Amino acid sequence: MYFQTCADLSKITHHEVHYQDGFVQQAWLQPEIQLFVVCIARKKGSRREIKGGMAVLTSIPASNGAELAKALDNVMRQSDELRPLVGKDENVFIPARIGISGEEPPTEQELRSVFYQQCLKHGSWGSA
Repeated sequence: MYFQTCADLSKITHHEVHYQDGFVQQAWLQPEIQLFVVCIARKKGSRREIKGGMAVLTSIPASNGAELAKALDNVMRQSDELRPLVGKDENVFIPARIGISGEEPPTEQELRSVFYQQCLKHGSWGSA
């Protein structure tokens, strides 16, 4: 799932990514897979302006920041919604590993809620 933001945080737009049937469920059940909700931000002085984000299932551990950033950049380049943010030197990735477990992957609503909370935590909205 991809997210786009605007000046009004209540107007987060989300875009679902469609995979073949069972793909996400199968990946979700793999023990090495981790869920990250990632904010894509631009630094504005001491504040961060969240421009978009994504929910990503990956086997790359959070401790491998360089490899994770490279993978996130590749995902961003493949997304029509996030591609306009590519190549902006001031972009930073703010990944949050999400500890949701269970037999089923999180719902669309749960992912949007987590992204919203991350925007409040890391973006300029939280300090407004």
